Amino acid sequence: MFSAQVFLLTVGTWLLAESAAGGILQVGTIGGITKPLAGGPATNSIPALTVIPENFGALYDSISGLVGGGDVAGDLYYAFTARSLDRTGDTRLPAGSIALQPYGPANSFAGGQLIGSSPSLSVGQALGHYGHGYNIGVGGTGGNNYFNAPRVDMAPARVALFEVHLRFNATDNDSALITMSLYDNLPHLRQPIASDGVYTQSVISAHGNFAFDKFQFTSGHTDSAPARWSFSNVVFAENEGEAAEYLLAHPFSTPNTIIQVGKGGITDPENWSEGDPATDAIDVNIATNDFGDLYDSASGTIGGGAVIGHLYYAFTARSLDRAGSVLLPAGSTAGQPFYPSNAFAGGQLVRSLPVLGISQGFGSHGVGCYTGSYGSPKIDFNPRIDMCPARVMLYEVDITFTPSGNDNAKMVMYVYDNLPEGQWQPSVTNTPDYTYTNLDRVNKDLAFNLFQFISGHKDSRSARWLFSDVVFASTPGTAKNYILDPPPPPPPPGTVIMIL
Repeated sequence: MFSAQVFLLTVGTWLLAESAAGGILQVGTIGGITKPLAGGPATNSIPALTVIPENFGALYDSISGLVGGGDVAGDLYYAFTARSLDRTGDTRLPAGSIALQPYGPANSFAGGQLIGSSPSLSVGQALGHYGHGYNIGVGGTGGNNYFNAPRVDMAPARVALFEVHLRFNATDNDSALITMSLYDNLPHLRQPIASDGVYTQSVISAHGNFAFDKFQFTSGHTDSAPARWSFSNVVFAENEGEAAEYLLAHPFSTPNTIIQVGKGGITDPENWSEGDPATDAIDVNIATNDFGDLYDSASGTIGGGAVIGHLYYAFTARSLDRAGSVLLPAGSTAGQPFYPSNAFAGGQLVRSLPVLGISQGFGSHGVGCYTGSYGSPKIDFNPRIDMCPARVMLYEVDITFTPSGNDNAKMVMYVYDNLPEGQWQPSVTNTPDYTYTNLDRVNKDLAFNLFQFISGHKDSRSARWLFSDVVFASTPGTAKNYILDPPPPPPPPGTVIMIL
């Protein structure tokens, strides 16, 4: 996913244009997501840039082989963005964020780090601290220095853009003046662009030997909770502001955040006479190789075998024919058009048999989840909230796969009532009427190789449901935001795309 400006130019011609590079010296085009293994201590690094000596001119010392080494004196600027995907602090968080959710950050670290004869300046999060700052050492060690006072904490909904002004001194310690700009609640977990509003800025100075020939992104933890971070490219420039401006004009698309998108639609069960309930299902065939390390080839399932990790997915569900009796949208009538107790519906993970369905369990008036066929056995969300044609539920699920015990599914439900006429799905501009969080009552083997949307009934009344696409993602919030603010459709044939 990337931000693009689309221009209708000459039919049948493709044009790729870059803005003038100005004083850009080198761009490390290997950002991405660090993924430390589960169970601490664990560290993962991305080698984002190896110096091309001629790019840095007089700032490169050929004897030491380092930028800023030897007797070099001069100024250099670099910039990158960083986003914590798994940890959040407890103060000055973005709107809608919850303190210490999904995990408290005190046993983790992260940063973009200069590497010379040893790792030196790391900007991001020092080990054992909750806020953005810097340290000079390996694995987040070497002492912490928070930005700002009071501190500003990391969160999955927050992107920090760091611009560092290095001043190399020939006979004394080098210095680094660090500016931090914060961008909150960007859609799709995307990178900031120039038109986005900045939350706050902080400036702080660091001192040490910052000569380098490599740059890495790193994150890690000393406990069992994951500590992934998403980093942009790193950009080095010769003038103030140029590196940050380049990032804002060339937003980096973190790879593999969206794993797979499967089509939804309307289920329309047949009339029931006797025996098993009448059902209709929309199968979403899973391209298992898309799931990378989450796919276990021995069992042929996602999350099977010795798989460890998180998977996120989201979809919306709307009953077209049945309404409950509790906490209904304004203007709705209880039990109209039909009462729901002999019906079921949901988006369902399937192995040889269904393992987890979410929406309406059989014999329930409200929405919830179930772990078997035909919407049973059911688990109602609490407090109970009922389905209705005027209500859309958006479900966001975080599955934690573990090989040593039951997997865990945490669910969040966003409820949208009485959307404008003709609008069947919520969008990013709509505000949920209700939000139910941390519904984590499902603990079982959740390995799967099929997803399906299903609805059915055991009476003569219709039980149609409307489902959105289902979106699987590798980062929290991405699947939900994709549904609320999907990318634009591809341009018609012959359209020329200019990426600026």
